[in-house]
Amino acid sequence: MAALHLSFGELSFYCCRAAFGAGLPWGLAEDAAVTAVWLAQQGRDPAPLLAVALASLTGDAAETAVKQEPAETATVLMADGERPLSALVSGPSAADWWQVLKQDPAARLVVRNVDVPGWVIACIASRTGDGPTGVQADDGPGDVVMSADGGGAGSSGETAHAGLVAVDQSAWTIVQRHFHLSLVPSTDASRSAGAGAGLVDTD
Repeated sequence: MAALHLSFGELSFYCCRAAFGAGLPWGLAEDAAVTAVWLAQQGRDPAPLLAVALASLTGDAAETAVKQEPAETATVLMADGERPLSALVSGPSAADWWQVLKQDPAARLVVRNVDVPGWVIACIASRTGDGPTGVQADDGPGDVVMSADGGGAGSSGETAHAGLVAVDQSAWTIVQRHFHLSLVPSTDASRSAGAGAGLVDTD
């Protein structure tokens, strides 16, 4: 099967709308697109991680409510429920927390039981430049731990294929499926409400 190459602009467009199609508010959908492009800029395919996170969200396998648990040695974020915490929701929240906490040399942030920890790591790294260098495609539920004295790994500054990224086609099919959920059906009612070119297309 031939590799599918996307520009960073195409990647951002489809990932943002796929996240929106999965039920995320627009702001979080934009955060997902930023994280996907950051991964691509590091020469990594974001599709496998994003596909798992999207499927977890729409399959009702992830919690979307994040709560802070009191702890003496760390700031702990966790799901407000029994299921794993959605990485698409907790990633931006964790990045916001870490931007503030990292100023303290003793800071420690723990995000517990995330459905796709690698996505949270990438989200934090894209925003702050900190995080482990390894983001595995076969990521599974687990914890993300950030420590101010643990050293960070920023952007490598290298981009692959001069602004293009090769994506796994099976994972990208899942992303595309969620993208289509964001589209408005083409009906007379939708056109009269302003979708597309409207009832009369004179362009």
